[in-house]
Amino acid sequence: MSKETKQFTGEKLKELRKKHNLKQQEVADGLNVKRTKISEWETGRYKTISNAYQQLLKLFFDKYEK
Repeated sequence: MSKETKQFTGEKLKELRKKHNLKQQEVADGLNVKRTKISEWETGRYKTISNAYQQLLKLFFDKYEK
């Protein structure tokens, strides 16, 4: 990932998850949330992802981008 701040949308989350061959449950486990939360973000049930979760997602995916 570039050093610029990434804003995660459900679409971007799904794209990165698939790029790294991760299941929703694996992302959920890494963020310590329920799998349904990942599904809800990816399907657009929640239009925005809170700042706290934005930071967790960045940390989670940064480890896969190296």
